[in-house]
Amino acid sequence: MKLVVTRYVNESPALAVIPESEYEAAVLSRYWRGAELSRVRASSVDESADGFCYSIKFREPQKPEVAAD
Repeated sequence: MKLVVTRYVNESPALAVIPESEYEAAVLSRYWRGAELSRVRASSVDESADGFCYSIKFREPQKPEVAAD
């Protein structure tokens, strides 16, 4: 997977996640709607420029509820 910074003329920049394999594309397609963004303190071994780690956590899609008769 590639992470690309997209720069816009009249808007704030954005991050684009680009799958580089069929498996990565399938994972993104399945889990993207349930993804959660977070920011936590980075470990010193991560060598973060601002001391934080930014992550996207994927959750299993919600299954539709079956109506009981």
